[in-house]
Amino acid sequence: MESGRSGDLPGVIGGRYRVIDEVGRGGMGRVMRVENLSTGEVLAMKLLLGHDPSSHDRFRREARALARIKGEHVVRVLDADLAPELDNAPYLVMELLDGQDLATYAAARGPLALAEVAWLVQRTALGLGEVHTAGFVHRDLKPQNIFLERRGGQAAVKLLDFGLVKALRSDSDSDSDATRTGTVLGTPMYMSPEQVHGDPATIGVAADVWALGMIAFRLLTGRSYWMAPSVAGILIDIATAKMPAPSSLDPSVPPAFDAWFARSCARAIGERWPSVAEQGRAMSDLVAQLELTHHEALDLDAHHTRAVPAPTPPVSHRSGSQRQQRQVTVMFYTVSPVDPRVEEMEPEVFEALEQRYGRACADALGALGDTLTHAAHGGRFVFFGYPVAYGDDARRAVEAGLRLTAASRALGASPEGGGLGVRVGIHTGLVLVGGSRASGDHHDLVGPTIPVSTSLERIAGPAALGRGAE
Repeated sequence: MESGRSGDLPGVIGGRYRVIDEVGRGGMGRVMRVENLSTGEVLAMKLLLGHDPSSHDRFRREARALARIKGEHVVRVLDADLAPELDNAPYLVMELLDGQDLATYAAARGPLALAEVAWLVQRTALGLGEVHTAGFVHRDLKPQNIFLERRGGQAAVKLLDFGLVKALRSDSDSDSDATRTGTVLGTPMYMSPEQVHGDPATIGVAADVWALGMIAFRLLTGRSYWMAPSVAGILIDIATAKMPAPSSLDPSVPPAFDAWFARSCARAIGERWPSVAEQGRAMSDLVAQLELTHHEALDLDAHHTRAVPAPTPPVSHRSGSQRQQRQVTVMFYTVSPVDPRVEEMEPEVFEALEQRYGRACADALGALGDTLTHAAHGGRFVFFGYPVAYGDDARRAVEAGLRLTAASRALGASPEGGGLGVRVGIHTGLVLVGGSRASGDHHDLVGPTIPVSTSLERIAGPAALGRGAE
């Protein structure tokens, strides 16, 4: 992550940790780079800000669980306490990892080879095995919570973020009434059916098995398995929708993967792999069955394309055509009235207001470099990853969306700019590219990623950004 300023925090937290800079933030708090004043060791501090009792319960549960989980594939927690300098805000101090999370790694590379996916699945399974052996289920496994630690240019897998960890034994002090019946916890794209139903008594090791299966599909295809445009739709699909075989969704997927996925993501808990260890071994056997070369190591520094344009390799070819599948991030935004008083404006006044918003949006997008855009459906599409792909296309799309919504809010707060708002939808997925009509423009692109971005724009609020669940 990129470091940032931390001037709004005290220079020393907990009486012994000097704040160096900020390395990340989320809905619950911030992650800081700190120095232990006694030892000089540079560490990571996860700081919870705010006073939501349920967040404090989860934070405390994470600290207790990580103190009991011992293993080389789980991030080490070194200290946990309250910060008197911040009104007794709780914090965790952990080892500082050098590398990137799996979501960032995969976004920069697109669909991965099966042997590489197998390597990642096996190492993630080792970490989950350590968690399960200690008596816990992670319950929020996703690419963002799988960290690829750089060790001499190569990677080791470490699991992060145990805020939703659940004890497998109900008498453990690491569980609480936050997991009462009816509470749905997890990240929708990787949530198991039992998590969707919200019955904590049924949630165990099999929930992590399901999530690992979904992650493998995501890595292999470059897209999420569930394609509903809303969280509610995704949850309904997880619980009830027919589940096609992966190879029927993406012809580049070896049919032999289908059986492994079907057992990883069977709706009936008893039909899934009984353990992540067996799930990982079965993936290794699959690579051997297909006579693929086993992936011996992961090089985090290879194929790094953040600053240099790189062609996206085709995922698959359909017989009889030159069309290819590739991953693209599509943003769709509209400028529309958010204040009923707009209807009373004179046409000339409204036209001038629209032009101001149009210029502000163009300036926001121009700051990110050249992108392919296309006006349609009363708004504008912006394509990241086509015709030229960069390693950080998804990140640039989100940054562009945030710039657009920030510009909208700034105009709305100005005396001459009120009445309109920008709605933004962003989705990353596979599209078909090329064929006989290939021209290097938006007409080359076909796939559900494009309409999903428009659906997300429709459900986003004024000056808000809707992202496809990952």
